[in-house]
This record gives sequence, structure tokens and C-alpha cells, in this order.
Amino acid sequence: MATYFERKQVTAGEVVYAGVLAGIIAGIIMSMIAMTFAVMMGQEIWAPPKMIAVTFLDDAWMERPGFQMTPILAGMMIHFATAIGFGVIFALLGGRLSYGRAIGWGIFYGLAIWLFMQFFWLPIVNPMMAQMPYLPFAIEHAIFGGFLGSYPAFLPSAAESQAKAERERRAA
Repeated sequence: MATYFERKQVTAGEVVYAGVLAGIIAGIIMSMIAMTFAVMMGQEIWAPPKMIAVTFLDDAWMERPGFQMTPILAGMMIHFATAIGFGVIFALLGGRLSYGRAIGWGIFYGLAIWLFMQFFWLPIVNPMMAQMPYLPFAIEHAIFGGFLGSYPAFLPSAAESQAKAERERRAA
């Protein structure tokens, strides 16, 4: 019996690669939106990565104004590792969705991540971040998920996959 990836003529490695790229793109977009929302709500632009860093660092970093390399770098590393992980999971679950369906399911997936993070995970690992206003955080996650839906653009086309499979079959 052929596996899902064999039927769709795409390897798991190609799907993981697409998920990594989509996770990076979605993470960048989400970071920019979070920083914009922070400024709009009267916080400093660096508040989002600092708040993420509180997961592992002392919350005193939040009280220090301006750019500090340690919490911002730590926060961005946590954010992008998480974004890439969620991107890979989504791409593996989605397989060869059409672009429109991938974006639609991505928005749903992003909101599901928000619900999980806001009401289960963050209260345990980062209570300060769990106190964020719900609406901006939900919007950020919906947009994040929508951009995760870009992963099909990074998959080889069905024709490319078939040609590659044919070359490999002939070589064997």
C-alpha cells in the first residue's frame, strides 16, 4: 500500500522543507505585526520578543527600556523555533493542499494554536505573556496561520515530482 506521500509524488523531506520555509516567513510576518501592535498599544517595539524571552529569562528584562541583545535574541530564537515547528507540522498535515485551501486551513490552524497557547500553554510556562490582550494575539496567530498556508508554493509541482520519480525508477 502506498503511503500518502508516495501517492502524491512528494517526499516527506520536501514537505518538511516547505514547512520550514513557510514557518520562517510566517514567523517574520507575525513578528512585524506583533511589534506594530505593541507600538499601537503604547509599548516599546521590542516588547514582544522580550515578553517571549521571559519564558526562560527573568521578567526584570521587561522593565528595562530599549534594545537589549540578550532578551531580544532569546525571544526571537524561541519565536522562530516555535514558528518553524508549527510550520513543519502544518505542512505534514496538509500534504498537497491547493493554495486557497492551505491558506484557509492555515488561518484555522493559527487560531487553534492561539487557543492552545493562550489558555493552556502560556499560563504554565509564561504567565506574563498569557496576560496579553486576546484580540491582537488572536489576529497575529490568524495571520501567522495564513502565511503558513504558503507552504505549497515551496513544494515541487506534481509534474516535477513525477519526472523525478520516473528518473529514480529508471536509475534503479
